[in-house]
Formats: sequence, structure tokens, C-alpha cells
Amino acid sequence: AGSDVDATVVEKLENADFVLLLISADFLASDSIYKREWKIALQKSQENNSSVIPIITRPCNWEQLSELKQMPLILPRQGIEVGKPIASWETPEDAFSMIVKELQELL
Repeated sequence: AGSDVDATVVEKLENADFVLLLISADFLASDSIYKREWKIALQKSQENNSSVIPIITRPCNWEQLSELKQMPLILPRQGIEVGKPIASWETPEDAFSMIVKELQELL
């Protein structure tokens, strides 16, 4: 309360070692997230100052975004299928478990 939310978010992004992007249609449709915050995270990733990891939460057209498709790690993965939305898994808990294991390996 009382602080500038946009400035706080930008500051946190600039200081983060890891950025987890929870990708959904809402994320892609949000001007503040997709057009501003995502660009900061992407720039930091390209400069090797942070790791940006997209996590596909719900079905959406994330594959159309070349920036996302070029990310070295997109979660969750099921076999050779990359970016299968958590909501599409028969048991979403399995998706969360796989994501946690992948993140633990990175850390």
C-alpha cells in the first residue's frame, strides 16, 4: 500500500536471478505484463543476467511468439512434448512435480 506497483515490479525483475513466467492467454493479453515486464525479463536473459523460465499454465498460442519458442527451457515437459499446459495434464499434480524437479536441478 502506498508504493508504486510498476516501479516495484521493475525493480524486482531487474534484481532477479530467476524469472518464472506463468504463461496463459491472460498473460499474453496483458499490456503491462507482456509488453513491459516480459521485455525487461527477456533483455536480462539475453544479457545472461538471469534465467527466464516460461511455465505454460493454460492452453494459449504461446508457440506463435518466437521469443518464447527460443527459450532454452519451457515447462512443463511430458516426454518429448514441451510446454504442455498444466491444465491439460490428466493429473496436474504430476506437472507440478515435474516442474519442481526441473527447477531444483537448475538451482
